[in-house]
Amino acid sequence: MYFPYLRGRQFELLAVRELVNNELIGKRVFPIIEPVHLTSTLVKTLEICKSKGNKIGVVMNPQVGNFTNDLKDSSNSILVKRYQDFISSAGEAVVPVYILNDSNMNPFAKLPNFEGKLITVCETSDALQFFTRLSDEERASICYNLIPDESRFRRGTRAYNNVVFEDYFHKQAKNADYAKPSVVDEPYTDEYKFYSLDGFKGFGDYSIVGKTYNDSGFAPYAVAIHIVYPANDELRIHHFVSDSNDDITDVAGKFGEAVEKLAEWNQSRGEKCLNTYGMREFEHLYHTKTFPGLGVVKKLSIMHHLELMEKLDKEEDAK
Repeated sequence: MYFPYLRGRQFELLAVRELVNNELIGKRVFPIIEPVHLTSTLVKTLEICKSKGNKIGVVMNPQVGNFTNDLKDSSNSILVKRYQDFISSAGEAVVPVYILNDSNMNPFAKLPNFEGKLITVCETSDALQFFTRLSDEERASICYNLIPDESRFRRGTRAYNNVVFEDYFHKQAKNADYAKPSVVDEPYTDEYKFYSLDGFKGFGDYSIVGKTYNDSGFAPYAVAIHIVYPANDELRIHHFVSDSNDDITDVAGKFGEAVEKLAEWNQSRGEKCLNTYGMREFEHLYHTKTFPGLGVVKKLSIMHHLELMEKLDKEEDAK
């Protein structure tokens, strides 16, 4: 099973919503959303996942963004009530996720009437102490535990359904850097093939966004499209970068240069060409010479990645 960990910005949420709406991901892809703002897009995405029977994880103690303050803002009262009413009535459709950020944290105290399952994210050595204090009932309530692929985390959480959780996206200082010969096509991960052999119940990552969170937008000098693809026994990532990168003018033209490279590369793959909703949309944008905006570019790249993982997991099961 694949656990994409996404921050709840608009286009990350829209990527999940459109995939679920079009039934392009199912039980093999379990999105986890760390909400960064309280928006109608967030609530609508959760509602659609429930209506379609897709489980989704929601981080209850987000570490980035302004979500916690949004919940306290009286001007958001209607949206706050809609969100809280949904969470309280979502049942098994929404699985609470807690980032274990200190050794004394107790998510169960925050959910006094909780009778379902929850997911924990354990990425610090201090947080490992949390597991030593759990009762048998509390242990049984943790359905998945996301950990780095390190021996001390495996040793400290052997009794749990662990998911190997890493940031496989090598973020560059600026978009133009993705065109460097040593970077433009690089390994991503092979965990989708081997996580079960290592005793894990799944693997997770930050998709093509990466762990680093930045909520501010900016006009780019270069446009880069990041596409994950299978090659032999691993996943690789190819970066398609614009050429006219001397200034911030003509972002649409920069996108045209990048998407042309993507379309020609995919066509050159012949029988191995990628056929996902996201890829077909990119090719449509290329042929119609349309610039949808940078947010949509990110959305389509995420959609491609998540749908690809659904397909690859099915293929692995069929072997």
